[in-house]
Amino acid sequence: MSFDDEGFAKHMAADEDGRFPEFYQEYVKEIIERVETNAYNEFEFIWEEHVKTGKRTTDLTLELSEAMNDLFDVVLASKLFDNENVKRNVLKEYFPKTLLE
Repeated sequence: MSFDDEGFAKHMAADEDGRFPEFYQEYVKEIIERVETNAYNEFEFIWEEHVKTGKRTTDLTLELSEAMNDLFDVVLASKLFDNENVKRNVLKEYFPKTLLE
């Protein structure tokens, strides 16, 4: 969605031999690192809560998911999206650095 057809072909598509451009390889590496970091952080949070409270990890996973969904709803209903500075900073944190560059 960030590239026109020419940019996509140059940066994201495999060549005839099935090799991907350097940009694509860095982009995928960054996405994998983010997913792994988020998964690690989620596990650590759930495990610490399990140790602290004795609750089952499956129950804590559900509670965390519901809390994240509730927070998303609150943010979505707020005027935060009208604030260009906040929006720009959130998107800077959200988008992979390779894509921003």
